[in-house]
Amino acid sequence: MPTEISAHSRESPQLSDKIRRWMRPPRRLTMTTAGKFFVLLTFAVGFGAVNTGNNLLFLLMGMLLALITVSGLLSEAVLRKITVTRKLPNRIIAEDEMACDYVVQNHADYAALSLELADLEATPIAGPLTRIGTHKLGLKRHPWWKIWKKSQTEGRPIASAYAVRVESGANLVVPGTMRFDHRGHYQLDRVAALTRFPFGLFEKSREWDAPIQILVEPAPLKHDAWQGALWARMGEVDTHKEGPGEEFFGLREFREGEDARGVHWKSSARRGKLMVRETERRHHRRVVIHVLDRAQNLSEDDFARFELGIRRTAGLVGALRSAGFTLGEGPDDADLLMRKLATISLEAGIPILPDSNDDSTRIIVGLNKSLELIASGPDDLILPFEGARE
Repeated sequence: MPTEISAHSRESPQLSDKIRRWMRPPRRLTMTTAGKFFVLLTFAVGFGAVNTGNNLLFLLMGMLLALITVSGLLSEAVLRKITVTRKLPNRIIAEDEMACDYVVQNHADYAALSLELADLEATPIAGPLTRIGTHKLGLKRHPWWKIWKKSQTEGRPIASAYAVRVESGANLVVPGTMRFDHRGHYQLDRVAALTRFPFGLFEKSREWDAPIQILVEPAPLKHDAWQGALWARMGEVDTHKEGPGEEFFGLREFREGEDARGVHWKSSARRGKLMVRETERRHHRRVVIHVLDRAQNLSEDDFARFELGIRRTAGLVGALRSAGFTLGEGPDDADLLMRKLATISLEAGIPILPDSNDDSTRIIVGLNKSLELIASGPDDLILPFEGARE
């Protein structure tokens, strides 16, 4: 399995990134569908005014040009003196709408109106999308000349929020949503603010560099056959110590301050003093999960089954944690496993199964063609991605 990759900000940008940042214009301006027809109308009126010499057409063209100028000035006023930062959730799960926040600071002497805040793109670094060569994930703008297209965008932003009004001097937290359709390790480079104020003819955007790397965990999928095999094999074990449980452990005298509901009244009547019934403490076994990420003669179906198996493994981890099982050496190992499940990828090769050096129960998951090449022990629980068996 790959080594753990934790979320962190990029420390030293490369020279190419610095050059690209220097060459990037301070604003990006695109025309909306209404704006494109408005500009075409302006050119048509201007062409008619020049050819006919009609003063009324010249006046109308001047009004249309004035609207374009006012639109540019007002949208620039909205974006000029604001700053935007983001607050991401601690855990991001694929296919789920995750809550995130954008913090907008307005340093102008007037309110900023109609702001859309967004992370437009994400770059896959590790995970299933890197295998198919996906360079960018998120919003894609169509060519400017497609004036007949109803939507100005293809796809959707990675995360977005909308603020109707940000008062002068305010520090406003705007709630938004974030969604990733695939697990993996991603890089978010910039956070953007967009506005179509005031007439909706043009969309002007401003971007701030805010590079951060995040992990998107796989969407957990419950698999009844896997969980049935798990509970049939494992369940709970006795500790031979008093504590919370169901089996009878012994009787002892009632202590002051204890809950009277624990008093065993028949024994108390026989002995002439209050007696409390004790139960035997139960605990769950320690579990180690091994994911086989190598196989031979790989096909596209194998990659699809592997992705489905990773989701089932994530669901299995959640079920074990809910039931109180200990994963690995301690509570942090479950989080470590989920981080590894976010970036693990299927590769060509011979699977490797580490030796078991303790008394923990091993759960081995993988493709059938991977499981056939390993030497598992008699106490290991084998869960193939194609189904479930012991």
